[in-house]
Amino acid sequence: MNRKMLRRVLTLVLVAVALPAVAAAQRFEVTPFVGYRIGGGLQDFDFEQDSFDFQDTESLGVALSIALREGVFLEILYSGQETTLEDESGFQGDQPLFDLDVDYWHIGGLYEFDTGQAFKPFVVGTLGVTEFDPQPAGISGETRFSIGIGGGAKMMFGENVGFRFEGRGFTTFVNSNTQVFCDPFRCYGYSSGTYMWQFEGRVGLILAFGG
Repeated sequence: MNRKMLRRVLTLVLVAVALPAVAAAQRFEVTPFVGYRIGGGLQDFDFEQDSFDFQDTESLGVALSIALREGVFLEILYSGQETTLEDESGFQGDQPLFDLDVDYWHIGGLYEFDTGQAFKPFVVGTLGVTEFDPQPAGISGETRFSIGIGGGAKMMFGENVGFRFEGRGFTTFVNSNTQVFCDPFRCYGYSSGTYMWQFEGRVGLILAFGG
């Protein structure tokens, strides 16, 4: 399955999940956000000592939170990052290799603590897939299973508008001795280890609908 087809399938799955839930929900929230993501990287598949890190950059995305009952939400998330794979093994510091998109498509749950105030702390957990999409032509991307855990707070200004502040950690599972993708010169993956982590801090504008 190519990457364009995979995105279409994932979008259709999320829409199929979201529409009945939104129709049945008394309240749902759409939160476009901007963030900053750190961490992540790969190894030279043949030479474990050579490491390649993702440049820390901004992220953009949207969260759809659908109320199931008081304080409990179904959460559907897309978060995308345009970054650069950098070679850290050289003597001249980090050397950029090529651009790379790292996208998370997740679904899970959010629990909001009832404080009786406009300030509402929450915890959230999701699972889904991570897409690695190298930009140079001729390099195929890869998709891996991932989970996300985080927390933050909502600050509401009335019933329908507010801000959401959040930190989220992502863990992507990659099999050891498995290539993620290859360019004409080397293959990238993990010759040892089973996961890759990233952390994202973000702020978003909550647009709430329903009671």
